[in-house]
Amino acid sequence: MENLNIEDMDDAEFLEGVNEGFQIEDFLNQHLNTNLDKVDTDRKAHNALVTYLKEISKTPLLKANEELRLARIFSEGLTDNATLKQKKLAHIARQKLIRANLRLVVSIARKYNSKGLDLLDLIQEGNLGLIKAAEKFDYRLGYRFSTYATWWIRQAITRAISEKSRIIRLPNSIQGVLLKLRKAKEALPSALGREPNIEDLSIATGFPKKKIEKVLKSEIQPISLDLPVGNEQDSSLGDLLETEEIEITSDEKSDQKLLSDEVNKAIDSLLTEREKEVIRLKFRINENLQISEERSLIEIAHMLEISIERVRQIEVRAIYKLRSNISMRKHLLSLVKGI
Repeated sequence: MENLNIEDMDDAEFLEGVNEGFQIEDFLNQHLNTNLDKVDTDRKAHNALVTYLKEISKTPLLKANEELRLARIFSEGLTDNATLKQKKLAHIARQKLIRANLRLVVSIARKYNSKGLDLLDLIQEGNLGLIKAAEKFDYRLGYRFSTYATWWIRQAITRAISEKSRIIRLPNSIQGVLLKLRKAKEALPSALGREPNIEDLSIATGFPKKKIEKVLKSEIQPISLDLPVGNEQDSSLGDLLETEEIEITSDEKSDQKLLSDEVNKAIDSLLTEREKEVIRLKFRINENLQISEERSLIEIAHMLEISIERVRQIEVRAIYKLRSNISMRKHLLSLVKGI
C-alpha cells in the first residue's frame, strides 16, 4: 500500500493510520495553553516552544493533491446528506489538514515576533486563523490550501497585534466604554438583522450618542508610524506594519495574484466608481500593508470626507451587488470576510 498512488485509494484508505480520536483543539490546549499557564520565566517559555515544535515536526507536510483531497473529504462530510462514514472521515481529514499546517503558522508567526506579543501568543492566534481557514476553504477553486490559510493566519496575528497596540494606548476610562460597545456591536446584528448604528448602541449600552461617537473616534485615532513600540522602544510602528514575506512556492505566489486579480475584476465590472472606492478602502484591497482588519465606517467617512451614513449606504449597495454575482462570489469569499 505504501507504493499505491493516492488517486488510486478510496478516502478510507487515504486516511488510514490517522488517529481517529485525535482532537486538534485538545492537542493545542495540551501543548500551548496548558504550558502558557505555567510559564513564568523566559526559560520555561523557551522550553514550552521547543516541546511544541518537536511535536508538530513529527507530522509530514502535505502535497498539493493531498491538501485538496483532505479538503474535499471534509467538505463532503458537512453536507446534509452525508453518511455517518463520510462524517467520520471528514473529522479525521480536518484534524490531518490542520495538524499538517501547524508549522506554517510558526513560520508566519516568527515574522511578527517582538512586535508586541510573545511568540507563543502569536502562534496561538495564528492557529485560530488556521482552524478558520480549514473550515472555510473551498477545494473546488483549485488554490493550494496553504496559500488560502496564509491569509487567515496573518489576519488573526495582525488583528491580535493591532488590538493590543490600540488598547494599551487608550485611557482606562475609554477602555471600559469601548469594551461594552464592542460586545454590543457583536450581539446586536443577530437581533436587528443589520449592523447597529450609533442610536442602537446608545440604547443597548445606555451611553449618550455623543460619548459613543467620541470613543469610537478615539479608537481609530491616527498614530504616527514613527512611534516607538516594543519593550526596548527600538522599533517603530512602521516596522510592525512592513510587509513580511514568508517562504512560498512560485505556484502559491501565482495563486495569490490570481485571487487578487479575481477580486479586482469583480469590483471593476460590477461597481460604480464610488462603490469601488469604499469597498477597496474597507477591505484594504491592493494595499501593501499586511493588515487584515477592516476599516470602520467612521474611518472611511473621514478619508472620503462624506457622512458615515452615506458610507454605510454605499457599502451595503456594493456588497449586495457582489453577493448577487454568483460567478464571482466564491472568489470574493476566499479573500474578503463578510461578503
